[in-house]
Amino acid sequence: MRYIILCDDELPFYLIPQDSRQEILFVCEDTRLQKRLIRRGAKCRCGRLRKRGVYQRMKVCPTDRIGVFLRDEKARVEVLRAVLEHTDVFAITLVGERNKKRRSAVSLHPRVRSVLMAEVCQNGVINELDKTVSAAQLRTLRSIFHDQERVLLLVQYDPDPDAVASALAMRTLLGRNKLSAPIASFGRVTRPENLAMLKLLEIEVIQIGLEDVQEYNRIVLLDVQPSHFREELPPVHVIIDHHPENEVAACLFKDIRPHYGATATILQEYLHAGDVKITQKLATALLYGIKTDTLLLEREAIENDLRAFSSLYPMANHRLIRRMERPQLPKEDLSILSKAFQKPSIVDDVIYVHLD
Repeated sequence: MRYIILCDDELPFYLIPQDSRQEILFVCEDTRLQKRLIRRGAKCRCGRLRKRGVYQRMKVCPTDRIGVFLRDEKARVEVLRAVLEHTDVFAITLVGERNKKRRSAVSLHPRVRSVLMAEVCQNGVINELDKTVSAAQLRTLRSIFHDQERVLLLVQYDPDPDAVASALAMRTLLGRNKLSAPIASFGRVTRPENLAMLKLLEIEVIQIGLEDVQEYNRIVLLDVQPSHFREELPPVHVIIDHHPENEVAACLFKDIRPHYGATATILQEYLHAGDVKITQKLATALLYGIKTDTLLLEREAIENDLRAFSSLYPMANHRLIRRMERPQLPKEDLSILSKAFQKPSIVDDVIYVHLD
């Protein structure tokens, strides 16, 4: 995947943080601009942006993203038309405030998003390019649930915060409630921290049997895949997960990103792409999900996890998160701890206790 910026001046270069500039290929028609950008440390090519040849030479593929940052509106429309005709990529185009409502037909294409300078300055070029892809995926995802009465949001046997938060976000994306889209598991929540999350955020996870699954029109797996279950599931319709895919599962929509630290990050990106309002409750759940699955961004976290975490942090209830992390222990746990403290054995530098 590459990020490609088609430009006619140096402005887009300065909109990109210095540590991200090497991820982007700039393309322009002016050799003098090309030389200036290269002198500033950018990767830049020169070519005719309205012609097929420049995209063929760059070997543009569907996973690439293109930003069209041209000042002249006529040139911008013509180049956008060339991008759509000669490639299969998603693109963004920079527009002025006054032109946002008066856009050309090509700017309204499903593979194109028109963004304001303020949005690019606030969120960054790379983030806005990724948002374009997420917005298109979200349209496809939502279409699967059109006119479907009951949706099952199925998570693993002993759901963790990442799974619960992702299911809650999915319900929000679909505009559903707990009756039309319940969160369910074949097992039950056992860890005190996870029980505290459900109690404090008033989230219900119902325990179901395999026979109950037949009652639903759509089945969504979140933070889990069919191969994880002992039960022989009926065909599932949607899978969203961040664990590696060990068995290929057929479904209507699949978004598996093993390089991500948490499934909650994927759902946060969908919420952002759909401009969905995130409540404090949802922000708290998603933040806690990312925090626990990445060990506070220290384990298998990527920049997307950090960006989602930073976006959710100001909206979350940190007092509740502290209470989730230090839950009340049941009496039986206290008695086991008491036994552990009374009969420790020490071998070299390791303390261990046999608790039967």
